[in-house]
Amino acid sequence: MEYEIKGGAFPIVVCKLQKGERMKDESGSMAFMSSGVKMDTNTGGGVLKGLGRAISGNSFFINTFVAEKDNQEIGFASNFPGKVIPIKLDGANSIIGQKR
Repeated sequence: MEYEIKGGAFPIVVCKLQKGERMKDESGSMAFMSSGVKMDTNTGGGVLKGLGRAISGNSFFINTFVAEKDNQEIGFASNFPGKVIPIKLDGANSIIGQKR
């Protein structure tokens, strides 16, 4: 997957997906997607997991986007100003992100 961060105070992350690649997001952060991207919305692990997210201030639902063809684009944006900082993950380390 390739991605590009565009914009200033209201950035958008545009991801280019190849066939079979998938992305997950909270409800409401997807700004646009190509016609070759399929979207599925569910609780992401059952009602209790959805309730746990809802109680902590997040969305009850999780969206999963899957590219059905090569070179499909999907854009993610926030509804408030901020900055997008890319962080490389190698699979050996993990991070916890927090809104402020």
